Amino acid sequence: MGRTSKPLQLSTTDREDLKVYLSVGKRSARALRGAMTLKYLDEGLPIGRIEHLLDISRPTISQIRRRYLREGLETALCEKPRPGQPSKIGESEEAHITTLACSNPPEGRKQWTIRLLRDKVVELGYVETISRESVRKILKKSAQTLAQEAMVYR
Repeated sequence: MGRTSKPLQLSTTDREDLKVYLSVGKRSARALRGAMTLKYLDEGLPIGRIEHLLDISRPTISQIRRRYLREGLETALCEKPRPGQPSKIGESEEAHITTLACSNPPEGRKQWTIRLLRDKVVELGYVETISRESVRKILKKSAQTLAQEAMVYR
């Protein structure tokens, strides 16, 4: 049998809110697992059983429990946003790339390619390095914003 911990005692209000949360509307799988974890902890199920039922790890169960005890039901169910790695290319660099793509292509070329743009942006010193994929994403975003026909071909 799995290791037991002190049952989590949800308040009556939280228990009712959790019941409604589980029965109404669409939720992410992560949010539903968190809600079910709290429900099972409130019912006094052993952690090992909760692990098996929900296919989650002990640290995850403990983390959900801790978040509930520290910050309440809503915080336990809805995780804080994960910021990820900050963008290395700022708005001014994106503007330079877009402006360059809209300008006349180099002599001997009919149009800009992503590789040509990448090389020119580095040559002009707008950025130290940039990948072709980053240039492509910037152009795609600006093309959607400007609602113009495609500016660059591969």
